[in-house]
Amino acid sequence: MRGAPRWTGACALAVLLVPAGAGAQSLEEAVRGVDGDVHFSYDARPGVRSCGRGDDLSWSWNWTDRGDRRRCVQGPIQVELRLEDGRVVRLRAGIEGAGEPAGGRALGHFPPQEAADWLLDLVDRVDPRQAGRALQAAVLADGVETWPRLLAFARDRERPSSVRKDAVFWLGQEASDAALDGLTGLATDDPELEVRKAAVFALSQRDPDEAIPPLSDIALAEGDPELRSSAFFWLAQIDDPRVLEVFERVLGRP
Repeated sequence: MRGAPRWTGACALAVLLVPAGAGAQSLEEAVRGVDGDVHFSYDARPGVRSCGRGDDLSWSWNWTDRGDRRRCVQGPIQVELRLEDGRVVRLRAGIEGAGEPAGGRALGHFPPQEAADWLLDLVDRVDPRQAGRALQAAVLADGVETWPRLLAFARDRERPSSVRKDAVFWLGQEASDAALDGLTGLATDDPELEVRKAAVFALSQRDPDEAIPPLSDIALAEGDPELRSSAFFWLAQIDDPRVLEVFERVLGRP
C-alpha cells in the first residue's frame, strides 16, 4: 500500500533481538526517591506458606498438614514498604493475595536474587525491628543462598543484639554445613550471652544428626551455667537415644 513504511520487517526483527527485560527498572531504581506506600513481589521458596490472619503470619518451608485447620496460603512473597523522605520506615512481608489487599503503588515482580540482595542491603539502613523483617523476607526468596550474609550479620558485634539474634535464627534454617559451623562458633565463642543462647536454640532446630553433637558438647563442657542449661533443655526435646547417653554421662551412670 502506498505510503506504508518499508522498514516494518526489520523493525520487528530488531524487537525480537532485544534481550528480555532490557530497559526494565531495577528494584533499587524503582524505590529510589519514592515517598508513601509501595509494594513488590518475588517468588518464594518451595513449600513456604503463610498461616494466620493479618500480620499474624507463621512461615515454614517444611510444612506438613497435621490437622492444622487454619487457612494456609502459598504464593509469591509480597513486601509492602512505607517510605518517608526516601527512607524505609515500615516493612511488612506476606504471601501475595493473603490478608488485606496491599495499598500504595505496585513496583512489580522481581527476580528472587535481586529482591533478597536489596532486602539484605536494607538491613543497614533501617531500625532493628524493620531489619529483622527484612532478614525474614530475604530468607524466603526462592533459590537464594543467604547464609553468608546472615553469618556476617550475626558475627558483627557492632550491630544491635536483636538484629544479630534474628540473623542467628534464620541462619539456623539454612541447610548448609558452613551455616552449621557458623552457628556452632557463635554458640561457643561469642561474647554476648543472648546471642549465644539464640545460637543454641538455632542449633536445636536442625536435624538430630546435626544438632546433637554441638548441643552435647555445650551441655557437657560449657562454663556458663545458663548456656549449659539451655543446651540440656533443647537436647531433652529431641527423641534420640544419643541424648539419653548424654544425660547418663551427666548423672554418672555406667
